[in-house]
Amino acid sequence: MKKLILLLLFTILLTNFVCSEDFDCQYPETITELVNQTVLVYDGTSVKVGEALIISDFNNGSVASFVVTNPNSERIMVIFNFTIEGTGAKNLQYGKWINAEEQIQIREVCREGGVYGNCSINSETLFYYVSKPEIIYPKEIEVTIEETICLGANGDNCIGDSDCNSGICNSLNYCGEIDDGKKCEEDADCVSDICNSLGYCGKLEDGRDCNEDLECVSGVCNTEDYCGVIIECRDNTTTLCNNVECKVPSTKEVGEAYSCEWECNSGRGKDGVCSYSFVNIIIFFAIIGLAFGVSAYYIREAITGGKARDKAKKVIKEAQDKLEEINHDLESKKKEKERLNSELLITEETKEKKIKLNKEIDELTTKQREKSKALKVEREKLTKERLTVRTNKQGYKVYINENGYEVFERTGTLFHRWWFEHNHNRKIKIGYEIHHKDFNKKNNHINNLEELDHETHRKKHRSRYNK
Repeated sequence: MKKLILLLLFTILLTNFVCSEDFDCQYPETITELVNQTVLVYDGTSVKVGEALIISDFNNGSVASFVVTNPNSERIMVIFNFTIEGTGAKNLQYGKWINAEEQIQIREVCREGGVYGNCSINSETLFYYVSKPEIIYPKEIEVTIEETICLGANGDNCIGDSDCNSGICNSLNYCGEIDDGKKCEEDADCVSDICNSLGYCGKLEDGRDCNEDLECVSGVCNTEDYCGVIIECRDNTTTLCNNVECKVPSTKEVGEAYSCEWECNSGRGKDGVCSYSFVNIIIFFAIIGLAFGVSAYYIREAITGGKARDKAKKVIKEAQDKLEEINHDLESKKKEKERLNSELLITEETKEKKIKLNKEIDELTTKQREKSKALKVEREKLTKERLTVRTNKQGYKVYINENGYEVFERTGTLFHRWWFEHNHNRKIKIGYEIHHKDFNKKNNHINNLEELDHETHRKKHRSRYNK
């Protein structure tokens, strides 16, 4: 009797264990759908009264056969009609009792007279119906099927949004949106709706490469394609203008708008528009004066007649000579101006400084890349180590989250808060936090945990660093 009781208890425990394993689902969901299915019905109706027989495993050879399974819970008499092809070809009607949930084989020896050979059962000619305990027929009807599926929690692997309880399967194929600082492929992956140009969720700090203003914490992706106000121009042919953008010197012609006056080729401007240089103004007025003098001469000659003609010729010759001299001076001034502009932009000392500065920038850039690469490797190594599941001193499976706290392997719940509530048999007070007395986030011994309000908690951490 004792053995029987122990056997029954063992069976009950095993059943509970299997059931709990089968239905260990945090987010179950029942799906109902209509499908076409062959079932057993009364003649002339579409009301299901039994499951259709399962017919399979047609075999050919010296003996033709097929397998029949009765999935119903009662014994039935089945009448089969089918055609034998090959040796002993004929049409057969075959009656057979099949027990509940029994599987049998229907066999026919291939023989015609006294001659044996090979034959087969034509599956397309096979038809059956149930004659006892009542007459019912197989028929394809529309039936309702319910199926329970398990939706994934945040962090579970997924293929599509319908796999997740949150309704979000991100582009990295796990459920839920991605927190800032973690890798992403598109904006929709991130809680912040921003997947920056470095492939991580969240906005970029000043100095990081960017594509648009929305990527930057400062809200500014400058014209040099990095976040924040421009500190230096990356292109050596440009100069910082108004601490806002980089411009090329001496490229704007008269009448063109400028941001900084040194953009004007003339070196002068007014109200944001480039104007003529002083040399050009002097030449302009000189030409006007010359034209005025020549005009006055011809007017005078017309009045005085031929007496002053010789003198006028002399004046014209002198004016022409003067004009050529002015033109020569003009060309000289232009060349001098270009030379002065060139010297103004690049002196020998400036060249040396620029070469030295470019070399230092290249060296620093190389060092920065090497440090960034090494930092990336270390970060990936630390992240991998942090995310490795381990058994803590309290005997639970945990890993370390990005803030350095132990969290449960499956749910991501903070272990130290749960451990405090578990040991004190109550919830943490509203507005209160759990403090590690020795400031070691991984030391979750119950004596190392204390319940503090937010302000007291902050003061303890500030006083630690102010000592």
